[in-house]
This record gives sequence, C-alpha cells and structure tokens, in this order.
Amino acid sequence: MLNYKLSQYSDGKSRTEFVFFILCKGKNAGKPLNKPTANCFVCEAKNQEESELLFWICYALWKGKNCERELIGSVIPYIRIQTMDKLIQERLNQINPECPHFKKRMLLLRYLEQNMKKHLSMIEKLKQLEVAAAASL
Repeated sequence: MLNYKLSQYSDGKSRTEFVFFILCKGKNAGKPLNKPTANCFVCEAKNQEESELLFWICYALWKGKNCERELIGSVIPYIRIQTMDKLIQERLNQINPECPHFKKRMLLLRYLEQNMKKHLSMIEKLKQLEVAAAASL
C-alpha cells in the first residue's frame, strides 16, 4: 500500500521533494500539475517512484472523467479533498503496479501526453506564422 498525503496547498509550507499538485476548482478539477496554482491540493509521496505512480493514477482519473462526475458547486465547480482521496484509494485498490499491463498503460499515457504537448506547441507556432503571413499581405 502506498503512503501518501493529500493536503490543501498553501504557499510557503515546507514539503518533501516528491510532490505534485492537483487542481481542485474549475472544469479541470482533478488534473495533476507539476507546478502549484492557487486552487490546488498537494500530493506528497515517500519517493520518486510512488510520486510518479500517483501522478499517473490522478492523470488517468482526470482524463477518464472520474473527477468530473464528482464535481460539486453550481457556479464554480470543485472537488472536495476527501472525494479526491477516495478516488485515488479506490484506484490504488484496483491496480497492481507490478503488473506488466499496468506498466505498459502508464508508459503509453506518458508518451501520449508528451506528444500532445509537442503537437500543441507546433500548432501554436503555426498560428503565429499564419498571423505573420496575413499581416504582411
């Protein structure tokens, strides 16, 4: 069983080096982040391996719309810290991190995320090029 701590983010609080952040408000609540924002949780793990495993579990929960189903609030949707913790615990109970199938899926998610970022960056540069070309007519 993984030992991790999920808490509300507060600026200046000392933490271990094995942390990532989880957005808690808005339509993307549940999305794991590498850098903190004003509205996020902190997930602290014992080591890098556990932190990475938890990050990709949270990513899968977010992408699989598990977090979206748990959003509350009529104006600004948000997810409660207890709900996020429950989702993570349930997923941890369902998986076997040593299973080759699980490891392949985790690598696939990482690969897809990296390629998506690369392509989005390229699309942004193409848009800028298009604007520059249109402005020079």
